[in-house]
Amino acid sequence: MKDGLLIVKDVGPGIQEVTLNLEALYSDENERNQFEKRFVEFLNSDCLHSEIFKRRDNTVIYRTESIVPKKQDDRPPLLLVFGNPASHSVASGMFFLFRKK
Repeated sequence: MKDGLLIVKDVGPGIQEVTLNLEALYSDENERNQFEKRFVEFLNSDCLHSEIFKRRDNTVIYRTESIVPKKQDDRPPLLLVFGNPASHSVASGMFFLFRKK
């Protein structure tokens, strides 16, 4: 999928690489400056963020996980919805179960 704001590319089974166009997302200079400040804080908030999120000129590139079946047959469709993937899940390229006490 491509548009002026983002590009989504399949890079493996259930793994997508997303490229965000920061110029399209932040046309206002003050908003862009705020983003730049928050982005550094965000990268430092988790040791795996620097592996998952990359900056290249005016883009942010990151990997995420989703599985959307393409095959259709006579069976009723089933939709399973999971939460946002955890950073360790995305970094390893594998869905992990979150265990909370």
